[in-house]
Amino acid sequence: MSFPKWGLISMVVLLGGGTIYGLYIHDYFQEMMCVVGIGFFVYAYEHFNK
Repeated sequence: MSFPKWGLISMVVLLGGGTIYGLYIHDYFQEMMCVVGIGFFVYAYEHFNK
């Protein structure tokens, strides 16, 4: 199982945008969910591509 690179990149961009939005409106729960989401996708990408 492997993620397509464009799919991973677009997901990180969307989550990053959500994180910036969360910081801007001081929605710390949304910010943390985005950070956790990015961490999970990066971990999964590294794990499944070995």
